[in-house]
Amino acid sequence: MACGDCLWQLFLFLTCLFSVLSITNILSIFPINMHEFDTLPEEAQKDITNHVRYRLETYRGRLSAHNRAMPRQDLMLHLEPQICNRGERAPDGTGPWPEEMTQYFCASKDLLEWCHKYFKLYQTTEKVFPLSSGNELHVSLSCYRTRMWNRYLDDINIPICIITCIMVSCVFHAWYIDWKKYRGDFGEDGENQGPPSPSPSPPPPPSKKKATGNPAAPLPKLRSRHENFRNRRS
Repeated sequence: MACGDCLWQLFLFLTCLFSVLSITNILSIFPINMHEFDTLPEEAQKDITNHVRYRLETYRGRLSAHNRAMPRQDLMLHLEPQICNRGERAPDGTGPWPEEMTQYFCASKDLLEWCHKYFKLYQTTEKVFPLSSGNELHVSLSCYRTRMWNRYLDDINIPICIITCIMVSCVFHAWYIDWKKYRGDFGEDGENQGPPSPSPSPPPPPSKKKATGNPAAPLPKLRSRHENFRNRRS
């Protein structure tokens, strides 16, 4: 019984741990972790702006190579410096943007240094740049995955969420079974609905004990028949 209780407590602890990990990952992508571009250090703002201009000029060059005009729609650019941290290079591709608008670009080494230096850069930053066509370029920057443990946690986010759902379901199912058992024992009105307790056995009959008080008086001495006959004649 004690071993079963220890295993159940361990299961509850793991359920709480996986729940915290899942909630942490979910909150990391919520808008509450976003802040304004103007709150970043000036050097970081300048580096981001220069890199966006470079990417935009590259995009316009691709359009010219394909004899295409600037599209009449908003564009989006994702900057994730962890690509630089891993020593990888995002593929530029050969087709024009926005067919490749979902690609994530490294930004620059300077921006990666800013990510490690300022904690608030680990949040998501969005900046809107106006285009000459009247549309807008939406730029998002996130340094969240530059930290190794965040990157590993983000990579296994889906398995963690699945395991958490299974463990939480098991815990609530066990609690529901216990609640139904308690409800069946006591009923809705709180009275005990279990089987009636057996009636107590009758007390044993009192044992006959010899009197321990004064001894009984001796019986009167019986007279013989001859004495009785003589007494009647006389």
